Formats: sequence, structure tokens, C-alpha cells
Amino acid sequence: MIEQLKEQNAAAALKLGLIDWFQYFEIVRGVK
Repeated sequence: MIEQLKEQNAAAALKLGLIDWFQYFEIVRGVK
């Protein structure tokens, strides 16, 4: 549940341009 939320937050931040693809994958990889 929390892991899914983190992924959604990362995706939202990516769309807003707050993070880049590298940071997004770091977050997603860190979650799993």
C-alpha cells in the first residue's frame, strides 16, 4: 500500500518536473 503510494508520488513529481527520470527510477527501485 505504502509502496504503491510512493510510486504514485514519484510519477506525479516526474510529471510536474520536480524530479527527472533517473530520480524516478531510483525511487521506484528503492521501493521494491
